[in-house]
Amino acid sequence: MTENVPLLEDLVAKRHEVALLLGFSSYSDYILSIRMAKSPMNVQNFEQSLITKLQKAGGEEFERVQNLKREETGDANAVLNPWDKSFYTNVLKEKFYSIDEEKIKEYYPTEHVVK
Repeated sequence: MTENVPLLEDLVAKRHEVALLLGFSSYSDYILSIRMAKSPMNVQNFEQSLITKLQKAGGEEFERVQNLKREETGDANAVLNPWDKSFYTNVLKEKFYSIDEEKIKEYYPTEHVVK
């Protein structure tokens, strides 16, 4: 394994050299320029927009699941614990979205899925 280290170091150096010759500050800048993202700033902006949207949606989903637990238990102060999340998420899916995980499993037998 240690014999690969000099090869990797050489590869990294060559990639950096290619990037500099093509006018880029790094190999990742070069690669991004020929891909959809085009620049590291676009990647960072996209990632930040995802984080913002997902945090909002995740917070809303957490509140729905926690409120369901409070409703189901009759305890207005009930807290959704990590071990409750899976159970109440499934209850939420069944109650509000008519999704039954057990019915879905019928269409995906283990022996076919694991292959």
